[in-house]
Amino acid sequence: MARSEIDVNMLQDYLQEVSYPCDKQDILDFAELHEVPWDLQVWLEHIPDREYQSSGDVLRSLGTIH
Repeated sequence: MARSEIDVNMLQDYLQEVSYPCDKQDILDFAELHEVPWDLQVWLEHIPDREYQSSGDVLRSLGTIH
C-alpha cells in the first residue's frame, strides 16, 4: 500500500488529538471511536505494540514497517 503525503498529513491530524503517552491499543481504540478512515486504521494496525509518547513517535514507527 503506497502512502501518500496527503494521507500521512491526515493521519498526523488525527494522531495529534490522541492523549499521550498511550499504547497501540489506545491508538486503535481512538481511531475507531473517532471514525478515522479505514485505510488509515489499517496502517495503525501495523505499528509495534509499545508505548508512544507523541504523534511523531507513531509516525516514525510507521516509517519502519515497510
